[in-house]
Amino acid sequence: MPTVNLASLGMSVSGMDTETVIKQLMAASEKRYDNTWKQMKQLEYKKSDYITAYNQMQAFRDTSFTYMSQSKLAVKSATVTSGGGSFTATAAADAAVMNHTLNISQVAEGVKLISSAAISSGSKDSLATQFGLSVGTFVMTVANGASTATLTVNTAGSINDFMAQLNNAGINLSASYDSSLDRVFLSTRNTGSSSGVAFTNYSSNSDVQALVNAMKLGITSDTGVQGKDAQFMLDGISLTSSVNTVTYTGVTYKFLSTTSGNANVAVSADIDAIVENVKKYIASYNS
Repeated sequence: MPTVNLASLGMSVSGMDTETVIKQLMAASEKRYDNTWKQMKQLEYKKSDYITAYNQMQAFRDTSFTYMSQSKLAVKSATVTSGGGSFTATAAADAAVMNHTLNISQVAEGVKLISSAAISSGSKDSLATQFGLSVGTFVMTVANGASTATLTVNTAGSINDFMAQLNNAGINLSASYDSSLDRVFLSTRNTGSSSGVAFTNYSSNSDVQALVNAMKLGITSDTGVQGKDAQFMLDGISLTSSVNTVTYTGVTYKFLSTTSGNANVAVSADIDAIVENVKKYIASYNS
């Protein structure tokens, strides 16, 4: 049978040294704990290093995307070489390096109506007294192109109440009344031939007709007044647009007024901007 060395277990021949055994067991346990703690701290340091490395790589990637993208390394400029002042031109990075011709014969317009003369014939307390209308309510259908709204007009209300109804109709109309000029200002917020101001039951409702006529806006039928599309020739191609900002072949044009013939636009690489972006990238990388 194997023999047991009692001394190695901290026991004397006369009995067990309990205190020594406990100290040895605690020391062994503390050593294991210390080793585990050291390993845990090493893992925490590694985790912190990984996070730092990840954040640095992420920052480097973001910097690369910011300064080394096509929009930064292929910067283009659009220069109006003749016929300027009627429009602006801005070239994107994907714009072809070439010359363009542009001739604007009509800019896009919405509808802007102003009373042709003072409109009040009586007290401005209500529509009825201001325009001599019958007291009561009637239904008016107002349209801006394909968008329509049905309003219930109360002639006991003021003209400012009626302006608020037009503004809140949800069809992109802007209406106001200037009491010092005694005129109504009515316009569309959108442009193009799809915009317009019409009171579509004008001919079928005498109350609508009376109010519209009283405002002296020049509307005399159900169809009202229509906006206009922009009309232009770009590189010999006839085009139209409902708005005054258009983009073709990477160049964005903003129309301000008509041109007096062909205007020329030269698209070229913006070398100074490219060099500046590379310098910023290097500085950001080294920081």
